[in-house]
Amino acid sequence: MSWESVGIIAEIIAAAAVVISLMYVGLQIRDNTRVAKAESRRTHSDYSIQYLAAIGSSTEAISIFRRGQTEPETLTEDELTRFVFQFAMIAAQVESAYSDHLLGIIDYHAMDYRSARFIQLLGTPGGKIFLKMSSSSLMPEFRAYIKNALSEANIQNSSLASQGT
Repeated sequence: MSWESVGIIAEIIAAAAVVISLMYVGLQIRDNTRVAKAESRRTHSDYSIQYLAAIGSSTEAISIFRRGQTEPETLTEDELTRFVFQFAMIAAQVESAYSDHLLGIIDYHAMDYRSARFIQLLGTPGGKIFLKMSSSSLMPEFRAYIKNALSEANIQNSSLASQGT
């Protein structure tokens, strides 16, 4: 066997090693994507449990959230603060889902499903107050998503219009 033949065999082996390495990297990326998606689902589930527990923790908390949605003017200053905090927990979950969507971890439909009830809540009198008080703390891209979703749902909200998103 000549040195030329040995060189050709070495090149074939090296090319095969590169292909095998690329296949291995592809499998690792796919596995990591599955893990990221599962972790995202767990995180959103944890958020749901936390805000449901916070809102459902007492009759008083439930009353504040209900009145905050429909009759926020009847809330005391402390109750309004609690309502805004309760609402902010929901907003944080939906904003997190939106961020995961931007990162490609969840698809648009999964993100949209997670945000549907939030968008409805934003159409309530209390939701409008929440946006007026807190929308500047939301990511600009998320504010634009909310504005578009509210528009599609035919819900007027001047709080976002004034922010130019």
